[in-house]
Amino acid sequence: MSFRSRAFFIHLTFSVCLTFIAFLLVLQVWYVDPLYKVVGVIDIFFMMILVDLLIGPLLTFFIAKPLKKSLVFDVSVIVLVQVLFYLFGLFSIWDGRPIWLVYTVDRFDVIQAYELASSEKSVGGLEFSSYQFFGPKWAYTKIPTNASERDSILFESLSGGKDFSQHPEYYRPLNEAGAIMLKNSQPISTLKDFNNSDKVDSLLKNWPTANSFLPMMGKTGALTVLLQKRQPYVLGVVDLRPWQ
Repeated sequence: MSFRSRAFFIHLTFSVCLTFIAFLLVLQVWYVDPLYKVVGVIDIFFMMILVDLLIGPLLTFFIAKPLKKSLVFDVSVIVLVQVLFYLFGLFSIWDGRPIWLVYTVDRFDVIQAYELASSEKSVGGLEFSSYQFFGPKWAYTKIPTNASERDSILFESLSGGKDFSQHPEYYRPLNEAGAIMLKNSQPISTLKDFNNSDKVDSLLKNWPTANSFLPMMGKTGALTVLLQKRQPYVLGVVDLRPWQ
């Protein structure tokens, strides 16, 4: 094997290790399946992987010459730039991770970290922190009964500001909304009107007690939240269209 090939494969092995760590963090911890499909993370993730897995090792291959005096410096610069880009990509993905799955009025919303303040505080009896590491938590947005307070948030939302689901001061434990969720939910059989019947049957095998559902909205699409009639009301989230 030539010197260039050895340098390429050493750098490639390093890049594969970085990619494996990123894969575990992004798709197994921060963006659990199927949430990653509706928050716009895939393009950023694969761009980061493309640079780290291919461009870095290829640059090393092209500059690697056994008698080149500046080889150590050149490779060091490539690795440094690669690691900085990797860390920047991970930070961008971290900042967009889902931290709350919030039921508001008649649907769930995926709330991402950048949408809320970064400081830790106690909100509505739930510990709120945008620095949650292991996936999102569930909550219920209790719409304020005060008309002026409610109208203020409504106008804020209409002018491009935060909606009710982005105000954690109104978050409450999800089970408090059990009766409301069941009232607004649709029969589980309705899913076959919007999805392939075989796919619905296959997914529902994992949730035999599911009898109704609610939509969940993300940045780039919608998912389905499966419900049952007893606590805990929410069973899970599946990659099915909640509407046509």
